[in-house]
Amino acid sequence: MSLERLTVVHARKMAREGGEASAPDVPLPAAFSVETCLRRLWITPSSTATEPRVAIAIGAERYVGVEAYEFLLRVACGLESAIAGESDVFGQLKVAWKSYSASRSDASRALEPLMQRLFEDVKEIRALHLSGLGATTYGSLARTLLGANADAPTLLIGAGQMARSVLPYLPGRPLWIANRTPARAATLLDGVRGRVSSTDIQLLAAEPQAELAAWQRATNVVVCVPADAERDASRVQAWARRPTSAGQLLHLGILATADTPWASVAGITTLNDLFTRQSANQDHRQLRFERARRACRERARLRNLGGPVNLAHGWEDLSLFANIA
Repeated sequence: MSLERLTVVHARKMAREGGEASAPDVPLPAAFSVETCLRRLWITPSSTATEPRVAIAIGAERYVGVEAYEFLLRVACGLESAIAGESDVFGQLKVAWKSYSASRSDASRALEPLMQRLFEDVKEIRALHLSGLGATTYGSLARTLLGANADAPTLLIGAGQMARSVLPYLPGRPLWIANRTPARAATLLDGVRGRVSSTDIQLLAAEPQAELAAWQRATNVVVCVPADAERDASRVQAWARRPTSAGQLLHLGILATADTPWASVAGITTLNDLFTRQSANQDHRQLRFERARRACRERARLRNLGGPVNLAHGWEDLSLFANIA
């Protein structure tokens, strides 16, 4: 498909009380939608009068044509993420596309060629400019934060996107997984089977008491669910009553502890702490990020010219790249 009519509506999630972030409800039901922890995207192969009105109504950004494809490249390469260069968002995009193309086969047909080109371009740009950056996923950063206690008994709470990112990096023995819906916990484990380092994994019963009992036995606890007014007070008490002072508490379902029961917990790590830790290591990586951004700009313009990206173009075409900084 031509890039001329490609349209992307981008809504940044806003932090709500309790540190949870939210995005507007689906304003473009026919579009391909992708949701991450910080943003929501609606991607459509045709530009109509609807997208500008929707973008204005929900306070979102709108990209069209070459700029839309370049923006998708930057997002999928992790260059728009709070943890620059992270690879989780690319995995989320591929999973979301697989689900959309399976459930909306007719609607996905027009986008299929573009999405396949996008996946190819992201893989190449990441391989050329973003490989070997170290801890650039939520899971790898979480593993680093657990430090010397990483192999100790660990409790993981949740079965959503964040839990899927973190689980393969948790080597705790035993490793307990707690979730309100046992079936989702089982699906989580099936989805990462073969990539999980721990060989001693136990799925807990869905009762709150089963989870609280695991808090007493765990050295580390990794929370991957949003703030929960119903359960958080008892979780904070369970952490305070543990028989050991060793270990780490990582709450990756909230941006910060302000106005939550977790504010009273010393040493807790939240998403904002994760972002801050990553930022401290950024100086020596900025050059590689800028090269990746430039590659996104160049690749979007090459795709707009049509044909293979390695096809030689005339000087008239190459003049499009003269002002890329």
